Amino acid sequence: MILKGLERIIDWSEFGFEISTTCKSTVQALDYLENSAVDLVIADVNMPSMTGLEMIETAQRKRISFEFVILSGYQDFEYVQHGLQMGAVDYLLKPIDANKLKDVLVKIKTKLDADNLFKEQLSKITNITMQQLLLNELTDEEKNDFLSNYGLSCEVINAGITVIACNRLHDFKKILDFCHDQNQPLLYSSDDTLFIAFIGNNGSLIKFMRDLENLQYITSESYMTVGSRVNDWNSLTESFEQSKKLGSLYKFYTRKDNFLSNQTRMDWLNQATVPKFTLTEIRNAINNNDYEGSINILKQIFSEFSKNAINPSYARQMAFLIFLEIHKKMDLSDKEYQDIVVRINKSSSWQKLEDLLISMIDVLLDQQSQNDFVSLNVQKTIEIVNREYQDDINLSLISERLQLNTNYLGQLFKKEIGESFASYLNHYRIRKAKDLLSDSQMSVADIALDVGYVNTGYFFKNFRKISGLSPKEFRQQSHEMSN
Repeated sequence: MILKGLERIIDWSEFGFEISTTCKSTVQALDYLENSAVDLVIADVNMPSMTGLEMIETAQRKRISFEFVILSGYQDFEYVQHGLQMGAVDYLLKPIDANKLKDVLVKIKTKLDADNLFKEQLSKITNITMQQLLLNELTDEEKNDFLSNYGLSCEVINAGITVIACNRLHDFKKILDFCHDQNQPLLYSSDDTLFIAFIGNNGSLIKFMRDLENLQYITSESYMTVGSRVNDWNSLTESFEQSKKLGSLYKFYTRKDNFLSNQTRMDWLNQATVPKFTLTEIRNAINNNDYEGSINILKQIFSEFSKNAINPSYARQMAFLIFLEIHKKMDLSDKEYQDIVVRINKSSSWQKLEDLLISMIDVLLDQQSQNDFVSLNVQKTIEIVNREYQDDINLSLISERLQLNTNYLGQLFKKEIGESFASYLNHYRIRKAKDLLSDSQMSVADIALDVGYVNTGYFFKNFRKISGLSPKEFRQQSHEMSN
């Protein structure tokens, strides 16, 4: 009778609520609370088997979260006091007064809205901070403060951390809850991907991923890609980038270059869950322009592949990650880039993969040889462009800084580089703009300013002239490739 009366006494939707269920016993109520999320519980003190307050206490011990109101048939202030101490928002007396109920609901709705806003803002801040951790952008103090929220310290890296990317997810909640149960709190979400900075050894990592699959949290279109297992914070970014880039690679292959068979696809996905090895040595060699050293390191890597009979799909994935390091030093068109990615996937042997990557490093060696014949003044000009392209620089300012005649420096630059200074500067800025269009959410206008164009219209004109696409078209094409 009371339950029916509560349902009909007011229009609940008017106050932003919907009655999800009514229960005649505390056992039924607890069962429902354990399996369903609710915002508000109105609990009668006088209920069978246990009181309403005892039912609330039981739910609180099980860490079930909700707001609650006490319903009592008499002014038993001992019950009311106990309930308020437990966190009750308010209490109602029987028979229920509609106006009193409305006032209570307004109070609760205001509190819920404020709590939800706070949780949403806190969640965004946590996600941003986790991204900064993955990108190694936090100071040691900031890192410790962030990790302490989860009962961790910077020493946790000694246990080993491997970044798992759960790609193309439609339901994050089940995996988030599973990570919580498994004491894996370091999570970062971006679009339809959840990144898990998994703490533990390879054995526990493999079990964790198999459990995700067996519980069918990774199903249908979703899939996992895994970076390297690292033991220092500086290398965590590499593991993160590897997992992310392999996720994009799989999307590209399935859209642009369909796998030859389902077995090939499954083999690729199985190898994607095997931790990758670190590429620090070859990355440092390439970044330091030690291309001969890079080739020697590359040969050692593929020698290990052959010696240990590495799975071909794993070798192709590692080849792709090495290609990305080489690509940073090359000025490839989008078509050239995509052609190489397809060639990597179609390579039928380790030797062909090795030959392909060495041929690319040979191109860098040739460029380096050409640069050896570039005069010191032109080298200094290029260094200034690379360092200060975001500023308002021009040939006149640079020649003044180098104490040279502007016409002389312009002629020397064109003779040795093969294009005018203005053309070189524009191409360099557009190349930087392409990186931002592909990898950031910045507006086109902000990107134009960031790469040194004060006039947005001039940026649009140069971008189309150099790339054959508008900035918007390039961004769409880039995102189609990664999606």
